[in-house]
Amino acid sequence: MRLDRLQYQLDAIDKVIEAIDGDKVSITDNINGNPNLRDTRNIDVKMETGTGKTYVYTRLMHELKRQFGFFKFIIIVPSLAIKEGVKMSIQSGDWMKHFRQEFNNQNIHLGVVNAGDFEVKKGKRKQIPEAIRSYCDGSRSEEKTIQVLLLNDAMLASKSMTDDKYDSTLFGSVSCPIEGLKDTRPIVIIDEPHRFRKENKAWQNIVERLCPQLIIRFGATFPEHTVGKGKLKKTEKDYENLVYDLNSVRAFNDGLVKGVHVMYPALPNPDCAKYKVTGIEKGKSATFNGKQLRVGESLSFIDDTFSGSLTLEYDKDYPTQLKLSNELSIEKGVIISPEIYGDDYQTLLLSQALEAHFEMEKQNFHRTNAARIKTNSLFFIDSIASFRGDGETKGWLRVKFEELLTKRIEKELETASGEYHDYLVASLEQNDKGEMVAIAGYFAEDNARQGDVEIQKEVDTILRDKEQSLTFKDKDGKWNVRRFFFSKW
Repeated sequence: MRLDRLQYQLDAIDKVIEAIDGDKVSITDNINGNPNLRDTRNIDVKMETGTGKTYVYTRLMHELKRQFGFFKFIIIVPSLAIKEGVKMSIQSGDWMKHFRQEFNNQNIHLGVVNAGDFEVKKGKRKQIPEAIRSYCDGSRSEEKTIQVLLLNDAMLASKSMTDDKYDSTLFGSVSCPIEGLKDTRPIVIIDEPHRFRKENKAWQNIVERLCPQLIIRFGATFPEHTVGKGKLKKTEKDYENLVYDLNSVRAFNDGLVKGVHVMYPALPNPDCAKYKVTGIEKGKSATFNGKQLRVGESLSFIDDTFSGSLTLEYDKDYPTQLKLSNELSIEKGVIISPEIYGDDYQTLLLSQALEAHFEMEKQNFHRTNAARIKTNSLFFIDSIASFRGDGETKGWLRVKFEELLTKRIEKELETASGEYHDYLVASLEQNDKGEMVAIAGYFAEDNARQGDVEIQKEVDTILRDKEQSLTFKDKDGKWNVRRFFFSKW
């Protein structure tokens, strides 16, 4: 992998550096803690998705070490999926080599805190996890090493982090993990700041328990807050000190991200029924064309064409409106068509997606005078049950997709030859559960399905081995055909 020094990324770093007054940085006697930073505002960096936020804040840590001597950083992310992505990037051999060359052999020692790290084995003493211990023990005397701790917000808020009943200590006397982290005077980097609203517990734990000297937020979107009262009341973005703004319009106009072309088939019946929300009873029911539906009831009660699994739900984030179980917000005036949720329409969508996939796949596989590229497709769906099923049987969506995929592969095999023919044949392989291995899914609820070996294999591949999804063969030379991924929108 080649990593380039892109000017807009360097500009973002320069803006952060400019916001830190070097005269307010001073070295202290605490060899295990950052230099002291006085009277400095928190910093916000807005960068559109796909412009390299992880690279930028990784490079920023190197720059802050080189210019000011800061060497203790804590990266906080809102989900396990993002955590695994950040971990994979920072620990990548290509990234480590790149930054050693850029910063005269500086390197990052990354510690990752996971829920299982706090588990106490039978007969063993309760110990503070090694990742936290190593981070705290790291000292300023290691001139080329940056200590970085990576954790998700739920882990920071866990009782394990605030408990002080451990049989080991940090710095000789501190038995509470979060107190030990606080003593290092860390700089906190927050990824996806819109998930850290200031009234939420995650933010309060960062500010009140971790007490960082500086918080730097990197995101494409930021949380909102309400200011003013009465007629002057308005909602605005909750920026603290926005020093760099690479928004979506600028990113697109500068050619840094691609536009999205949306294609969807017309409704099979243009005269199909449409239902308008004519009334909302707060938190209780919605009225569609005069038909009342209560929270928890299926939309099939108002029209059989709706999927039986689609229900009306209470939206705790927006109490004045409701939502469907597929997360579509329902408020007065919204119009929905049942045929969009019908099996025929969704089958048509899947068929068109497969047609587009194989057209691109053949081009990328048979590239001339260039390395071939593996083509992956990602599907966002509205119902986990439609894919995972009930534990005994497959979900209807997976059954339908496997049926369509099998037919499409068999059609392609009629004209395919050489290695592409072999790749397609391997794509028909099934696992022990009778599921096509070319298909995989990842959903947050999968963390509760620890007993299902095949599901955990899928999750491990998607979260922890992303590079495998980009390769045609594994280390043993076997075709790696998994390239159709499903997740929740």
